[in-house]
Amino acid sequence: MKTLFKILIINLVLSISTNGQFNFEKHQLEIEGERISGLHYADFDNDGDNDIIACYKQKNKIVIWINNGNLVQSFTKIIVDSNFIAPLYVYAKDINNDSLPDFAISSGTNNCVALYINLGENAKSWQKYVISNNFENAHMVLIEDIDNDGNKDLIASCGGTVNRIDWWKNNCGTPLSWHQNTVTKDFSFSQTIAAGDINGDGKIDIVAGSSGLHQVAWFKNEGGDSLTFTKNLITKNTELPHWVTICDINMDGFLDVISCGYSSAEISLWKNSGEDSVKWTRVFVDNNSSSPLTVVTADLNNDGLIDIIANSFSGDKLNIYKNINQTGDNWEKINLVQNYNGPWPLCTFDIDNDGDTDIVSASDVLGGSGLSAPLCVWENRLIVNEIKNNDIKKYEFNLNQNFPNPFNSSTTIGYYLKKPAYTEIYLYTVLGELIKVYDLGIKDAGYNELTIDLNNLAGGVYFYKLNIKTGNNEPNFNKVLKMTYLK
Repeated sequence: MKTLFKILIINLVLSISTNGQFNFEKHQLEIEGERISGLHYADFDNDGDNDIIACYKQKNKIVIWINNGNLVQSFTKIIVDSNFIAPLYVYAKDINNDSLPDFAISSGTNNCVALYINLGENAKSWQKYVISNNFENAHMVLIEDIDNDGNKDLIASCGGTVNRIDWWKNNCGTPLSWHQNTVTKDFSFSQTIAAGDINGDGKIDIVAGSSGLHQVAWFKNEGGDSLTFTKNLITKNTELPHWVTICDINMDGFLDVISCGYSSAEISLWKNSGEDSVKWTRVFVDNNSSSPLTVVTADLNNDGLIDIIANSFSGDKLNIYKNINQTGDNWEKINLVQNYNGPWPLCTFDIDNDGDTDIVSASDVLGGSGLSAPLCVWENRLIVNEIKNNDIKKYEFNLNQNFPNPFNSSTTIGYYLKKPAYTEIYLYTVLGELIKVYDLGIKDAGYNELTIDLNNLAGGVYFYKLNIKTGNNEPNFNKVLKMTYLK
């Protein structure tokens, strides 16, 4: 499939939102009224900067915004497909192991699940595969190696009464071929799914929300030659759970679940006990959220604690929930923006490679009134302000939490040096066994980072240590943090 593309560079800095420790600068990429339902990110052109992919549902377009690396103010707009009927959700990951990110996409209107293979040429050439054109009311799509055979597979949920969550085994070959399999046939209106190892057995499980049953559940991957899944209930008391995400919020090595109940106006954290028979403890992050549609996670202020970002559809707001302590029991609600009409998709990543996590948002008013709010990048000014305001972290040795965390291929470790110094980063197993030493040599003062890839290791919890040889009779600086690798 030959890509249709045009170039549009927009440089609009419209406002600054400052709340306590959070300071975000708004960059508008698109005009109002475009009705975007799905967002994700990847470095599609392999230039070292993450790009944005968006589903323009009303206009039947799939668009990639190529990051030109000039902070967050310069993007090139590429139309991948201008005739994909009502694209709904999108998920980007390299599926054919050629180091180029591909993407899976759904259309509930057209009952379609499709895959686009990146053929290179700076993300201007793509090969489309229709995985299924009769998957009724196709909703969420994911790319994960669910059968642990080294090849990434596709997973999708049905948002209607068909009650299905299915996965397609990647048979590889040229051309790519697929075999459809079932996770469940009894989970109605499953608008959202997430994938990760919930019980620590090394197999990828599925977490899902059922708007028909008002349930959130996880489906245990039982493994074997013909994979089967066992349903385990997390809750049956969340009204219209439109979104679930997974993250080790309390840093205990076990993936927790965050869900939002659209009709019950709540955002809940479900803490994973980590026992053989997983038990869940509920923490209400917000029980007055005004129709939350989407929830994502990130450490926004680099304090080592995972924060939550969510929208309020009927309230036209984007909110940040600051994690007060590592247990995940206490949260501070901070409004990022109001009057953002019809907020829907969200994603978080470091878009400008400055060591802090930014937010990307878009909207679709659905049947509501007014124009959908524009596609925006919310640039996190944390690092900029630390330097500008002579923040103490700029002038002290410090190690940041890796991002993303958990991660499933590569992750970035950021650290500060108060002066040039010989620097090493050690990687350990959860048992304290040394795996690797990254000898970084003498690094400059200020913020530095290292990106590591753990594809040759098993999934699980690892520790990383920053070791700085200060010299001049000063004691060496050491700091250890924990990361979670999902394979």
